[in-house]
Amino acid sequence: QLPMAVIVAAARGGVRAETEQTQGLSNMTAHLLLKGTSRKSAVDIATTVESWGGILAPFSGRDGFGLSLQLLTEDLEQGVGLLRELLADSVVPEPELELQRQLVLKELASRDDDVFDVGSRLLRRTLFTHHPYRFDPMGSPDSVSRLTRADCRRFAQERLAAGNLVVSV
Repeated sequence: QLPMAVIVAAARGGVRAETEQTQGLSNMTAHLLLKGTSRKSAVDIATTVESWGGILAPFSGRDGFGLSLQLLTEDLEQGVGLLRELLADSVVPEPELELQRQLVLKELASRDDDVFDVGSRLLRRTLFTHHPYRFDPMGSPDSVSRLTRADCRRFAQERLAAGNLVVSV
């Protein structure tokens, strides 16, 4: 038995909670949760997780979004505390939003060179004509370009609430 633990905080969201104009909001919000709280910078967060030998990752998909933290069981209590802080006290710094936006836009552009990815997206748009599953979890260049700090903060406050969030250890 390995002395490892995984904490996953998953909230209802993903493309099901998005519109044509807000595609990619769950993805952007999940990534920005790691970029700072009122007490910790993105560097502080990354350094802390690295000092534990852990892995902290955002995720977003069709029906949900959130964070996953892998770490040693001896650091579990501190990991739970960090995850709570990230979920409850993320500040979504504007410079981090702009950096994340550029990363997403570059990734979206690079995916157009992958014939299987292009085909998969086209199939989803064809099959799910009027359903949110037609959206790409990363968003579209237009929607990602329009997302604001206020959009991400509002989405996090609404979605990362007790009745909409599951935390599993």
